[in-house]
Amino acid sequence: MNWNTRVTELLGSKYPIIQGAFGGFGNSTLAAPVSEAGGFGIITGGAFRTPEALREDIRKARSMTDQPFGVNLSVGLCPRIDEMREVAIEERVPVIFTAAFRADDHGHRIQEAGLKWVHKVVTQKHALVAERQGADAVVLVGLEGTAFKSISQLPTLTSITSAAGRLKIPLIAAGGIGDARGLLAALAMGADRKSVV
Repeated sequence: MNWNTRVTELLGSKYPIIQGAFGGFGNSTLAAPVSEAGGFGIITGGAFRTPEALREDIRKARSMTDQPFGVNLSVGLCPRIDEMREVAIEERVPVIFTAAFRADDHGHRIQEAGLKWVHKVVTQKHALVAERQGADAVVLVGLEGTAFKSISQLPTLTSITSAAGRLKIPLIAAGGIGDARGLLAALAMGADRKSVV
């Protein structure tokens, strides 16, 4: 089966499957094999104490795979986030994910450098704001997802179904998707809009 979606085109991955940004252990040891298998691996900037350690791990991932991977920068949680962002830019990581709080200043800097910016949110309202701010894509995390929670947050498929009709940029579903049936359900509910052939 050939997967041709806006997400695979944006990320350069074989499958529209993205590894979550795992706080303390989201490093090359996890990200590189995900990318090598056709998904899109993510190195979590907050897993490192220094920009130099992030740079070293990005280079380690490149020694493990020639497939694309990204870096996640959670605003408010990633230490020295401006420096971490610049390392990811200097290392030409093709897609940088931001999360947690408003990140358009980071996003604009990422895009100025010629890279893609994906922002992760927990409500449809914030997804629409990220689109207006210029994000290349948005990840919408439902209640089933880990980490940040909001009193306005809805379950994943409810959020995706509602947001899919309003967003023009690629929409990525997150939270509670653990197998092929969940992936197909998310696509059927509107996560991404280009066909799988």
